Amino acid sequence: KLAKICKKNKVFYSASIWNLDSIDIIDQYIDFYKIGSGDLTAYPFLKKIAMIGKPIILSTGLSNQDEVFKAINFIQKTNAIYKDKDNMAILQCTSMYPIMNSDVNLNVMKTYKDKTGLAVGYSDHTIGVEAIKTAIIMNADIIEFHFTDNDSKINKKFRDHQVSLTIDEITELRKFIYATNLIKGGNEKKLLKIEIESNHDISFRRGVFLRNGKKKGEIINEDDLVFLRPAIGTDARDYEKLIGATTIKDISPLDKLII
Repeated sequence: KLAKICKKNKVFYSASIWNLDSIDIIDQYIDFYKIGSGDLTAYPFLKKIAMIGKPIILSTGLSNQDEVFKAINFIQKTNAIYKDKDNMAILQCTSMYPIMNSDVNLNVMKTYKDKTGLAVGYSDHTIGVEAIKTAIIMNADIIEFHFTDNDSKINKKFRDHQVSLTIDEITELRKFIYATNLIKGGNEKKLLKIEIESNHDISFRRGVFLRNGKKKGEIINEDDLVFLRPAIGTDARDYEKLIGATTIKDISPLDKLII
């Protein structure tokens, strides 16, 4: 019923599968499979899901590093498409409800990324949003968290309520994600339009000038040079080209030098 509601409203639907028969029932509604931590070693589950070929999110609670990489290798041997980061993501997770910040271990995401080249993320079981925000700052590709529409979650006894985010917390988190991604920007370092329009690429940088004047035909020595703003004439990076050069006209102190 929930799957049909999601599809009708053009919302992605997924579910963790708890038995093999459920896969045949739910597959028509699922755009990607989330494999829960408890099933990381359930190789029959991994094999059947991998053979379907839809994207997989694999959670790694309860596991050591060797088990995680063996499970990834098993999935990739079953279907090579899971060597592609667009088809598989690995989530750092600690399977307890709730967990302390000292048990989050977000640096594991980098280990997963470096070792596999796959997408990585974090499955949260802490109280609050601090761990999730940290994961976002640390370039998590995927964030998974529990949700409740009951603001009085603290009074609930069921374990998931303690680690679930409320509507207000999710609203705050969405704003944080947007702002953080905006601040992170792109991967390429380049001169930005605002820097060019302000002329700071000239006014903040240094050019090469003569400390004292030179007559036509005189030799320029390194001691004659001074490096001052703005970067007009000869750029400070090209100062060596001036050393030993002969002037072709009289040059006054602080005149723009052209090679």
